[in-house]
Amino acid sequence: QVNGRLTLDGNIADVSGIKYTYKAYKVAFKPTEYRISGINFTHDQLFFIGYTQGYCTKMRPGQTSTTLKGGGSIALPTHRIFGTLSNFPDFSKAFKCSDKKIMNPLERCALW
Repeated sequence: QVNGRLTLDGNIADVSGIKYTYKAYKVAFKPTEYRISGINFTHDQLFFIGYTQGYCTKMRPGQTSTTLKGGGSIALPTHRIFGTLSNFPDFSKAFKCSDKKIMNPLERCALW
């Protein structure tokens, strides 16, 4: 169980970061200019895949529970990915997530 009060600042930073990074990407990147042959993902899907790769980790046995018990101020990588992207409608749109599923919830947390 993650204590959301302890990770709140990091959670806000994650949500804000993906929101404004995605906006900048949409302004700066012109999808018709680039095409990668053999890649069956859209440009938006590749954006989100790239985002999640930054959180790829391998935790040692017991490290997860130690991290949670320690009351760290940063959520675990999996929580950061799911928490951020499930609250980001453009992710659900890019991957055509079904309604009411974990990555496309009915209610989302919106900051601003």
